[in-house]
Amino acid sequence: MKYFIFVFMILLLLSAYNFAEKQLYLPQIPSLQKVDSYFNSNEQLISYLNRTQTSAAYFKAGLYIYYNVLDLISDLGGGKDQKREYLEKAIEYLKKAYNMESQNPIFLTILAGAIGLKCAYTDDFTELLEFSRRSQKYYAKAIKMDPENPEIRLNRFYGNINLPYQYYPDYLLKTQEDAELVILWANEIIEAAKADSSYTEIAEWLLETKNQVLYRLGEYFFKQVKENGPAFEYLKRVEPGSTYYNDAQNIIKQIPH
Repeated sequence: MKYFIFVFMILLLLSAYNFAEKQLYLPQIPSLQKVDSYFNSNEQLISYLNRTQTSAAYFKAGLYIYYNVLDLISDLGGGKDQKREYLEKAIEYLKKAYNMESQNPIFLTILAGAIGLKCAYTDDFTELLEFSRRSQKYYAKAIKMDPENPEIRLNRFYGNINLPYQYYPDYLLKTQEDAELVILWANEIIEAAKADSSYTEIAEWLLETKNQVLYRLGEYFFKQVKENGPAFEYLKRVEPGSTYYNDAQNIIKQIPH
């Protein structure tokens, strides 16, 4: 009996040790606010690259332009044609960064997103399929490099949730898997922030990201997949106080009970 108690205590201690040793994943992609502070204009960006040609510099430049094309930053402006040109330039810089540091999955992830965004700037169905195929190939390669990286999954989620289900039904399972991994990540950081205030800022961002993921996936099931059951299950998990709560509730009201 004493032996079994001893073994149980050892297992308990090992379990506690493993829990304590577990490292929480912290974001590696610079925040929107940080990227916004990199440059004030395209001229300033070009001047910077004339002085510095490192993988980090090209990634910084590519990410800045990519965020401008996404309208997350509004320094560059321009209409659709101008944004198409900017997107090509972003891809050029991101490719240079990745070619200089080909084992960096974050570089590859942002490159995958930028290539996928080209789908929004073509009316050619063949091109749309090709851009999507290349984007998925790069996402898959990045995930193979770092399978449990939730940031890669979050970026693939953002890319795939904007693709029409009628053309890409096979992506749905990956999108759901990515969403659940991101939600798990958010919950881990939110829990850690209760005991350690140094996680508070990241936890607040991830709480809203979690609610956005739940809302976007529920909306996708409702509007594109046309399956009310999964739509309701995702939407009901959007928390009160979130930016997405009212929109989630509005869709829930349209779902027959």
